[in-house]
Amino acid sequence: MALERDFLSMTQDTITVHPPSTMTFYGASAPATTSTGKSYSAHVDMTPRKVVSARGTEEVAAGTIYVFSSSADIGLSHVIALADGRKPEILRVEPMRDDEG
Repeated sequence: MALERDFLSMTQDTITVHPPSTMTFYGASAPATTSTGKSYSAHVDMTPRKVVSARGTEEVAAGTIYVFSSSADIGLSHVIALADGRKPEILRVEPMRDDEG
């Protein structure tokens, strides 16, 4: 149980994920207009770092969000709302890999 408690202590943040409401003519998503969304426990690390975005370009990410859910359905077109109201752009989405299970 101590390992689970230590693991869950990293999820002190909560984010809300909103699906995109519409797609533009060019295939870009428009921001969600409804307040409905699904909340997840997460760890928000606002340390800037260089990443290769889903567009294949090197960009500076303002931070990294680790979502602790095996059922989270988050894509590049979703809108993430942080607890303080900010809605950062999603540059890349990846599952976390654990080679040891």
